[in-house]
Amino acid sequence: MAQSFRRVWDSIPLPTIIGNSNQDEIQGTNARVFKDIDGSLGLLISDLKTRPDLPKFENLEIGFSPEKMLNDPGSPPRKLRNCIEIRLDPSCDSDLLATILGRMHEIEPSGTFSGELLFGVIDEVVEIVRRPPRPPSKEEVIGAWGEMHLLHLFLAGSNSADDKIKVLSCWESDGAARDIIDFRFPYASGGTSIEVKTSISERTHHINGISQVTVPDGYANGLLGSLIIAETDGSSGKTACDLLADLRGLVPDSDERFDEFRDSLGSKVSIRGPECSDERYFFSAREGSLRLIPVASVPKPTIGVGITEVEWVADVSGCLEIDATGAASLLSSISSP
Repeated sequence: MAQSFRRVWDSIPLPTIIGNSNQDEIQGTNARVFKDIDGSLGLLISDLKTRPDLPKFENLEIGFSPEKMLNDPGSPPRKLRNCIEIRLDPSCDSDLLATILGRMHEIEPSGTFSGELLFGVIDEVVEIVRRPPRPPSKEEVIGAWGEMHLLHLFLAGSNSADDKIKVLSCWESDGAARDIIDFRFPYASGGTSIEVKTSISERTHHINGISQVTVPDGYANGLLGSLIIAETDGSSGKTACDLLADLRGLVPDSDERFDEFRDSLGSKVSIRGPECSDERYFFSAREGSLRLIPVASVPKPTIGVGITEVEWVADVSGCLEIDATGAASLLSSISSP
């Protein structure tokens, strides 16, 4: 009958010589536990049938050995094969880990343990105590809110689900990762890119690099969409989550392309981040709050020799913008691919 990890661990005395470890096997299993002079725990599992991938944990030292010599006082040396060994950092609670490792007995009563089983048990604990991710900052929510506001403007002007899906594909269009530029419309007015910058009260925006205000290769137009929004108390305005619901509602579920549109929107939101689903902040945008500014008009810093990239804050309140007629024509070309 297999012994419990905790019982064996408790029975091992502390070594009296620095650098030595006392050890004992867990009968009925292919595992041994070690106790160092500082009371830290070590575990050795031998005779593995497969070599597992070795994960990294902050407080566990993990290694694999094809062969390992076991020197047990009073017994001749033994050669163990295909061994995985873990050592717990002395600052951590060895008693707790010994108790947790007992979970392997429950999963595998035969006592034939594997590396995958060991790491699976550790992962179970990690998942239980994992802290929730940091909620997005207010600034991050403002940025996503502005992009979805413009996306709704573009999509609402489209006549068909096919057109809406094509317009949607131009948001965060650089595959499975965030794009340096928010929107790229290769079909609109010879190719048009729009980087959206959203702020409250002032048209002062943080520019994340020269690429954000540079016309992409093969495009005729590069624009900065400067959007001013106002925060509300919730009696008016919309959250980012509200905007997302509005976007989903632009294609009725009776449309044969509804599933494709919904899945495409979900994929884009997954790339853009959790700020798209935030429910904490309410904002509104008045008519005329959006200005489309050619990127050539955006103030830029002087870049010296050897400097390849910079970030800066630009006041675009005095920049030339596309007039109302030109903006209307451009928005029409975006909404009607």
